[in-house]
Amino acid sequence: VPLLGSEFYLSRDRFAKSNKEQIDGRKGNRHIVLLAKNWQGFQNLCTLSEKSWTEGFYNDPRIDFSLLEKYHEGIICSSACLSSIVNNNLLHGRYDQARKASIKLKDIFNDDFYFEVMYHGLDAERYIIPDIFKLADSLNIKVVASNDCFVAGTMICSQNGMIPIENISKRDLVLTHKNRFSSVEFTNQRVVDKTFLVKTVL
Repeated sequence: VPLLGSEFYLSRDRFAKSNKEQIDGRKGNRHIVLLAKNWQGFQNLCTLSEKSWTEGFYNDPRIDFSLLEKYHEGIICSSACLSSIVNNNLLHGRYDQARKASIKLKDIFNDDFYFEVMYHGLDAERYIIPDIFKLADSLNIKVVASNDCFVAGTMICSQNGMIPIENISKRDLVLTHKNRFSSVEFTNQRVVDKTFLVKTVL
């Protein structure tokens, strides 16, 4: 059964909309993964998504901890990638701050908060894995393994224009989220037995 969810941007204060109010600018928008585990969770995901755009947009559509506390029912939360509040602190040697953020997320989601470990061949990802497991053991938080995945047909902006992701090759130049072209380091493809067509009715 497919899981419905979204990767959100999390900030300290969704109403802070300048470098003066959010000192680290766009870098202060941290990733977090939220998945609906029931109908209430799906409704809360929709509310969070709406408010991220209507109340929290600053470089990206953002939510904050106050919204998570209000709309957490029925939602599974995971710590996401290197750009998350937990993993970015670990990457820069701020273990205590990563622990503090982890405790805050666990307080909100209880057993529905998970640490993510992922490895796409990046040294930074490998570097923080031991600390993730250290945090997991000390805080009694489960760990899940995940990787980025894009379905065939996803269009990617390359140096040759828009092309399907399955046609991307190593060393091709593709446009990144930082709005500049970067060389592809590696590619990987996997064939699945079946796919699901998801329809929602509100």
